[in-house]
Amino acid sequence: VTDICTLACPGCFRRNNFEGHRPLSEIKKEILQCREMTNCSRISISGGEPLLYPDIIEVVKFITSLKLKCIILSNGELLTPDFAAKLRKAGLYQFFLHVDSGQNRPGWTNKTESEMNDLRQYYVDMVHKTGRLKCGFNMTIRHSNLNEVPDIVRWYQANIDRVSHLS
Repeated sequence: VTDICTLACPGCFRRNNFEGHRPLSEIKKEILQCREMTNCSRISISGGEPLLYPDIIEVVKFITSLKLKCIILSNGELLTPDFAAKLRKAGLYQFFLHVDSGQNRPGWTNKTESEMNDLRQYYVDMVHKTGRLKCGFNMTIRHSNLNEVPDIVRWYQANIDRVSHLS
């Protein structure tokens, strides 16, 4: 929906070619084409940062009006309890939040993956409080954080009732 983002993650394929927000009519047309061509049951919205897109609520409503499950892939930076509740009310099915130590997040720089579990916990608790909204997490595994994967898995196991996916 947009290629604009709140972060500049190393390795992001969208970092240098920005076109901005895409027209809502174009997005709706592509959603219909995707459903027709693939007979899919889910549509994932990504970016850039999809929570920056001014018509994100309308996109979620459109997808769910087609009886499709709607998923948002986000870094979570703009996610608030109120925004999460509005997205759930619009029909959002699930968040996949990309949280890892390589993202250079304000207030989270130079943190280990284990320390990033505090941010993951903040997000999963927020999403869980909205009710009926699933939450999963993605992260980038690098040589520098590979040894911390067990800590992340332990965090996941402790939150298995709230976290539906970890990759």
